[in-house]
Amino acid sequence: MTALLLSACGGGSATPPDANDKTPPTVQISDNVADGVTATGDVTFTVTASEPLSASSFVLSDLVITGGTAGAFTLTSATTATLVVIPTPNSTGTITLNLPAGSITDLAGNALAIAPTQASQAYNTIPVATPGNTGNCTTTASVNCLTIDESSLVFTPFGNIVIAESANDPVNAANKVLKIVKPSPSEPWAGVTIATTAANNSIARFGLSTNEVVTLRVYSPAAGLPILLKLENAADGGANIEKSVSTTVANAWETLTFDYTGFNANTVYNKVSVFPNFNTVEKADATYYFDELKYTIGTAPVEEVVPPVTTKLVYSSNYSATASEQGGTTGRYADDANVASPWDGVAATTDTIRSFYFGYHMNTTNKAWGFGGFVKAPNNGTAVISNYTNAALTVWGNSELFETKPTLTVLLIGPSSANCAPKLLGTITASSIDATQYTVAKSSLKVDVACPSFDTVDTIWNGGVNEVHVQVLESTKSVQYVKSTSAGFPNGLNIGPITFQ
Repeated sequence: MTALLLSACGGGSATPPDANDKTPPTVQISDNVADGVTATGDVTFTVTASEPLSASSFVLSDLVITGGTAGAFTLTSATTATLVVIPTPNSTGTITLNLPAGSITDLAGNALAIAPTQASQAYNTIPVATPGNTGNCTTTASVNCLTIDESSLVFTPFGNIVIAESANDPVNAANKVLKIVKPSPSEPWAGVTIATTAANNSIARFGLSTNEVVTLRVYSPAAGLPILLKLENAADGGANIEKSVSTTVANAWETLTFDYTGFNANTVYNKVSVFPNFNTVEKADATYYFDELKYTIGTAPVEEVVPPVTTKLVYSSNYSATASEQGGTTGRYADDANVASPWDGVAATTDTIRSFYFGYHMNTTNKAWGFGGFVKAPNNGTAVISNYTNAALTVWGNSELFETKPTLTVLLIGPSSANCAPKLLGTITASSIDATQYTVAKSSLKVDVACPSFDTVDTIWNGGVNEVHVQVLESTKSVQYVKSTSAGFPNGLNIGPITFQ
């Protein structure tokens, strides 16, 4: 606080003025900040005169302010006025308050006669940078709060994320945070799964029934960027809920609150993924930092224990002309421009093994890419196969094709989301021209098409299957072409029962 006494020679008068009063008033200016202290917000200056002033002579325009802007100006008595000065935001400096000579008068009309003088107060309105660690992140029996200091955390990036690692906090190097670099270009849905159990990318289940709110500390390169936090079941990627919240500051830490009102009370949410600047392709590599994922822990973790599977899932067993007995649509397809005389049908009711079959004549003049057939899941829905480890398909075909022991391609297609349907690819090497059941192990599959949150064999498998395809492809040298001058070599395929076990 700086106090200034403004006076004229001869001092002031403590008695009511009269016609003979020729003495100018004296004025003292003080503020509400202690001596030696730098102001961090608004400063209130008090102007005190030695004698009553003319109310009409003392107005805000009499005061000259630098280093800030005028707030409320109040005449609190005949001798006192206050002025709130708002310092320049996000800066450091000094507020000065000038009361020029002649600016005010007493009741006798005597004006302040000294040269302009100023009162001053130092200020600093630059916000104090806070680190990602608030000091309030403690895990208890009912609350889980993950800081990146835990060595047990596992970060699994997807969608071309370049970096997902524990790194120094940009505000406090002593604090460890999750650093994610989203490159340009990258998938708009690129992100990172945060887990404590690497085997299934899970963490302690979320107790949304107790508290629907989850918080996350975020440091982003700009305000207005959507941060999506997705919760899902580690064993069933199709069971999920997601919430997007936009950042409000740039290059500073803030706590974002994600409210999962509307969650499915029958779903165990024990997997979490963060998507920085969701659904946006970065124009340049962008760096994001995350800390303190905090939520209420769910009860009854025993529900997460999956009992051993002792039965199989019947995906399809018998067929009509267009569907399986379980209600899934069936069909066939080929490179129609380069095949001729297609045929199809359904096995006779007297056949021990039921199937639907189809075929095409192909020749060497125009080699087709191949042909295939599909069976959709029961009732054209999604078959939940997360409890199983193998697919079993019964297939066979005409002797001309199957005598060559062709390699058949198997596709497992999951539910579509955001116009993307994930696919797993496997193969069957035919060993007989007779109806034979072949096992396609989950461990033998590869990702053929990756989608957001469904970009590994496990996530696609656990997300469920909507369609099973069996294909005979020229690329695997399995399609048979004409051996002589006949119109085309017959290639036929029977698709029988399909189960998961």
